[in-house]
Amino acid sequence: MKHKYTFIIALLAVAGFVPLEVHAQDQSEVNEEIEKLKEEIKEQNKKINANKPGKSTFLLTGFSNLTYHQNLEDTDDSKFAHAGFSPITIWRPSERLMLETELHIEMEGGVHGGETGDGHDGHGGHGSENEGGHEGSTFIDLGYANMVYFLNDYMTITAGKFLTPIGNFNERFHPSWINPLPTSPLGMGHGSPLPAAELGIQIRGGLQTGISKLNYALYVSNGPVLEDGRGDPERAGSVVYSNFSDNNKNKALGGRLGWLPIHNSALEIAISGQWAKNVGDEGSAYEKVGSQLVAGDISYMINSTALKGVIRIVGQYSKLMVDDAQYKNDSTDIANGDSEFYTFDNTSTFYYGLISYRPSKSGKKFIKNLELAYRYDFGQTPSDSKWEFADARSTFGLNYWLQARSVIKLAVSIGELSNIMYLQWALGF
Repeated sequence: MKHKYTFIIALLAVAGFVPLEVHAQDQSEVNEEIEKLKEEIKEQNKKINANKPGKSTFLLTGFSNLTYHQNLEDTDDSKFAHAGFSPITIWRPSERLMLETELHIEMEGGVHGGETGDGHDGHGGHGSENEGGHEGSTFIDLGYANMVYFLNDYMTITAGKFLTPIGNFNERFHPSWINPLPTSPLGMGHGSPLPAAELGIQIRGGLQTGISKLNYALYVSNGPVLEDGRGDPERAGSVVYSNFSDNNKNKALGGRLGWLPIHNSALEIAISGQWAKNVGDEGSAYEKVGSQLVAGDISYMINSTALKGVIRIVGQYSKLMVDDAQYKNDSTDIANGDSEFYTFDNTSTFYYGLISYRPSKSGKKFIKNLELAYRYDFGQTPSDSKWEFADARSTFGLNYWLQARSVIKLAVSIGELSNIMYLQWALGF
């Protein structure tokens, strides 16, 4: 009898334990499911928050300026001119996407965003591709509009109208409050012989190589358009880069490779270029004419305690080569004894070197806000062309910085073609 009760008690204990064990296993599975649901909800909340209004980033920036121009050889040539306003918008809807745009809003007489050209930009008097037809009015131009995707830490993809990465001036110094002088170097800036902005797609980025760094930009664009003389005989043989509808099926390939050998990135040495197999209108006699552009640039920043300030040295050399072609003289030239066709070595050369010094470590406020600048620039377009041009200038500047983004510049430019004094107030915002 005793064994019978012992068996019954053991059986009841086993019967009671089994449900408890099964219940514990079920609870563990439920807890795991709860944790999984929590993680899924957390991920969904991240996606929802990323798309909520007010979560994207928007920035309005840009620059403006007004320039006074006084011809030192002609007292009657005295004017306030080149008033420009260039708003830049940056919208970043997500971590990897960005849209960047720049507008040039200028008064009559300006050259895109207030850059001063005065006809001495290598066009031989044609300061802007869009010059003319807007006297007494306001002119609006899309400087650039880029859609940007950050692929990874070493590469971004840009599509749209972008600043052409040829040399260092175009991308880095064209805003008037960054350029230490009121004028752009010969051949550079919007509307000049060298490209400012093009339509296409671009891949760019950088990487660390030991103590040094490399940066790169590779792009495909519509490329330049050859002026064959049918529209404007005086411009035959020149190229323009506002090829937004693409005059042929060919695309231009270009890029820039920069090397920063010092650990603090104070020195950069770079090469750049663009190659276009065809620049003439498709189906015309100039269809197979090609162009090549090569450039080298250097920039060096010296932060010197001994000199109590910062010294900046910048330079760029550019050479544009267009294949030789036969261009037709107009009826007036032929009547004056010229042959029906003519040709020339279609090579243009532009270069500049700039040095500036700002005594930013001085103990006196007035002194530390001053900046001295000097630039030598040279430009030459093809001899025997109808737009032949050559000039060499020395420009001396004295600047006073009202604040980090606002500067008053006084400069005198002494050249082979003209001597001009400039007074400019530039403001970045």
